[in-house]
Amino acid sequence: MSEQLKKETPSAATWGVGYWNVYFIGALLLAFYGYVNLDPLLNLLLLAAVAMPIGNRLIACARQVLCVAAGAALLYSESWLPGIDAIMSNTGNIAQFSPSYIIQLAVDFVNPRMVGALVLLVAVYVFAKDWVRISTVSVIGLAAVALAPLWQQAMEQFAPPPAAVAVSDKPTPMGPAQVGAGTSENIEKWL
Repeated sequence: MSEQLKKETPSAATWGVGYWNVYFIGALLLAFYGYVNLDPLLNLLLLAAVAMPIGNRLIACARQVLCVAAGAALLYSESWLPGIDAIMSNTGNIAQFSPSYIIQLAVDFVNPRMVGALVLLVAVYVFAKDWVRISTVSVIGLAAVALAPLWQQAMEQFAPPPAAVAVSDKPTPMGPAQVGAGTSENIEKWL
């Protein structure tokens, strides 16, 4: 019976989110800093697809390949980068770029602080994954982003009405212009 149970139970390689937590927490951080416009529903669907247990290694591997493609497409669609159609329509212009200009574009495109943050995120994940359920952090983060608009609407509904401000039709009388030097005597005179 235990042999049959081992065959039916998905292995650690096919169960759980694993390193995908780095992707989801990274996407949350990119959204926090304004680099992407996160779509929480699509990210939660991708998280569900990644977390689904699959017992067959071949199917699990195919799922990982599909999820990597879907994750890359999702992150690209959430970013502020130009669409594929805009790039394809300018292939003639792009083909005329010199190699040094392409290298300069690549250097300008890569943000060293974000690369450092990614390295730090991976390091924190590697060290913390044995003590903390990082998948829970990913799910809570994506759920919080998904529920934030509903929370904001609920808070606005129960917020007190704005205070009324009295407006006068008459202009406020002003004194003569202050024309003296900024000495203590002149300041005392105008106060």
